Amino acid sequence: MPDTERIPSGHKILMPDSMALATLSMKRPGDEGISFMPTIDQEALTGLLNEHAAIKALLIDLVGRRNVIIARTSMISDTHGDGISVARTAPIDVLPDSRNVPFLEQSYGVCWPRDAFSVINGQILINRRLWTYADGLVRPSSFGDGGKVLPWKQTILVSKDIWDAQKRAEIVDLRNQGLKVGFLPRVDPDKQEWDFNWEQNHIDGHNSLIEDRNGGMNLLVAKSYFDQSKDTRKGLEYSTDSVGAKLWVVDDEHLPPLAFNLEQFLDGTVAMTKGAQALEQVVTELVGPEKVRTTSTQLWYIPGEGQGGIRCITNILPPLPQAYWQC
Repeated sequence: MPDTERIPSGHKILMPDSMALATLSMKRPGDEGISFMPTIDQEALTGLLNEHAAIKALLIDLVGRRNVIIARTSMISDTHGDGISVARTAPIDVLPDSRNVPFLEQSYGVCWPRDAFSVINGQILINRRLWTYADGLVRPSSFGDGGKVLPWKQTILVSKDIWDAQKRAEIVDLRNQGLKVGFLPRVDPDKQEWDFNWEQNHIDGHNSLIEDRNGGMNLLVAKSYFDQSKDTRKGLEYSTDSVGAKLWVVDDEHLPPLAFNLEQFLDGTVAMTKGAQALEQVVTELVGPEKVRTTSTQLWYIPGEGQGGIRCITNILPPLPQAYWQC
């Protein structure tokens, strides 16, 4: 299939280089048994690099190498929130096919591009903390943190904090454009099978919004999230009904960490982690077996150490003027 049928013409998939994952393998001073300088957990580092390579290979297979931008990392944030020079993390060579992405904040935005922007109805909505260069082409918005937004064509599901606190005018504006907008309840991290971020409002670790082969919308949710409270169940049922989506509850007890953090493409193809049998079964039922593509290895270290999956470390970038690449 031509790669242009999976992403819009002129768009690129953006993902960080492998260096962005290096600090996830670090043990810092003050961690158990560690003092003085940071050290590298070699097993974790190997796992992170293998999983990064598996995601990269899958995306290139789906859309072609020319449509994947590998963002070069020069400064990354560790799990303590500190900025660390890549040169101090691990002996990893700079990838020859990577390039600078100067309009994204280096220590976080390049590493987790999903949190830097969302594209909704053709508009680039940015998280101003992570997208550092702005002109009339992009607009700062509460929808810019993509971890809090599940958009697909005319349907958008957002986190409860956007729904509650974010200028209702933004939601009204999107509805006036003909979009269906609903909310998803907050995540109670103490009741999940897997931790996801420190953000209770990042919804894409326990939910997947999928268009089926007949054009219907479906929300797949982790059972541990659905069962966290009666209010959560009511909120999910109300919101899916309000946007015309079918609700599927998937047992996540034996799934890899954050398996719901997947990506669907324009032709219906879904890219997801290997080894998520219960979730893959539902996705296959919805889109067909020929549209389900999994990584060559199960994702464990990236979601386990970094609390993010395929969706978190990628985003689909519309064409930008040259000024963005030279800022």
